[in-house]
Amino acid sequence: PPPPEKIKPTPEECQDQLQAVQTGAKIAFEPGSATITEESLGVMNRIADILKECGEIRLEIQGHTDSQGRESMNLELSQARANSVLNELISRRVLTASYEAVGYGETQPIADNKTEEGREANRRIEFLLIRPEEAAEEETTLEQAASTEQNSDNTAEGDDTAGDNAEENTEETASENTQENAGEENSDAAEENTDEQN
Repeated sequence: PPPPEKIKPTPEECQDQLQAVQTGAKIAFEPGSATITEESLGVMNRIADILKECGEIRLEIQGHTDSQGRESMNLELSQARANSVLNELISRRVLTASYEAVGYGETQPIADNKTEEGREANRRIEFLLIRPEEAAEEETTLEQAASTEQNSDNTAEGDDTAGDNAEENTEETASENTQENAGEENSDAAEENTDEQN
């Protein structure tokens, strides 16, 4: 009989396994660059093996730095490092279509940047599971934004209509006043003529 199919781990189990691998040995980079060190390639191999077993899951590869140097440079460096990890996974034939590489720079420290140990901890790569409800919330936010724009357009149209009506009413009122004034003047003139004749 054929061997039983191996049951895929759940997305949550995958994330736990990825964290466990990095607890023992983190993905490290050459100083100030996005090049993964030779010592970390074994870690990348283990991570790739886990992700192959997990199959298609939505995953965010997060790059983080310490606070040394300019904030803008750290943001660029963290993005480049997240991209490097993604490229390493691609080269190991991991299906990455549902992965995102995002750099957060120094904005999410997990330790004190005033110590070398803290800075070392903050220089890291994390794998975060993108849950379906989070993706749904993003879509809902986009829908709300689109709805707000539509309402804004409708309000603008309503303002235009109100403006047109106001102009029409003004013109009608002016026309009526002109007719009334003309009638009054004709009446006054007729009275004067009658008085003169009398």
